[in-house]
Amino acid sequence: MAAEMKHEVVIGPNRREPVIPELIKYKELIYFFTWREFKIRYKEATLGVLWVILQPLLYMALVNFIIVQRLGRSFGDGSIPSGLLIFLGFILWQLFEPALSGTINSFLNNQGLFKKLYFPRIIPAIASIISRLVDFFIAFALLMLMGFIFGHPLPMLTYALLLPALLMLMLTGYGVGLILGSLNMWFRDIKQLVPFIMRLLFFGTPVIWPLDVVPESWQPFFFLNPAAAVIETMRQSWFDPSAIHWNWLILPFITMIVSLVVGTLLYKRVERDIVDLA
Repeated sequence: MAAEMKHEVVIGPNRREPVIPELIKYKELIYFFTWREFKIRYKEATLGVLWVILQPLLYMALVNFIIVQRLGRSFGDGSIPSGLLIFLGFILWQLFEPALSGTINSFLNNQGLFKKLYFPRIIPAIASIISRLVDFFIAFALLMLMGFIFGHPLPMLTYALLLPALLMLMLTGYGVGLILGSLNMWFRDIKQLVPFIMRLLFFGTPVIWPLDVVPESWQPFFFLNPAAAVIETMRQSWFDPSAIHWNWLILPFITMIVSLVVGTLLYKRVERDIVDLA
């Protein structure tokens, strides 16, 4: 496999091709990195891929106990068990966070390979996102099952919004990750800031707290965060579609487009020198 990979990817580092055609050309390499990412993440874990569903289940139980039972706050309008809405929010966050941090780390974790072979440097980042997408669908299948068990199956609107929601999470995380990962090639302090940024985003997103704890006049500001907009919209599509603020999705959409454009431009600036800067 290594010999085949080397034969396919050794291309002069000065060769420049449009991003999409080049990625199509290296589709087999994307598959290779995706499978490698998936195996590395779970090969040493005793429970393996079961952690994909155990983590959100444990999180759901903890948040439900502290926020709902002890503090008396509910997620949604009470028509859907809070635990299900917590689970939904957490598995969506589990897709957004790795898309962002995985893109940044892909520049750092593959430096040795970058120095030996040429291939599109964004392939490891894309593979990382795809592998997390597999995790998401495994957990989402469990959510569907729990919805039927508790008598609250997911409505058609939730399924209809699923693809746009996933694209917004993945593309925004990827775009912001490209920006920070590219800038980190010049300013190494950014690597140290990433954990703080991720924690700040996590606590600023209604994953472990319901949106109604925020004054209504302040809620639109939280929707500047695409992850918050997606999570709350998906929850509302389940318990009360009439509560969805469609206009609040405009700014997150703009954020996604801007981050992708700026991230791609920065990436193209550092692509040739990424090995020397690493």
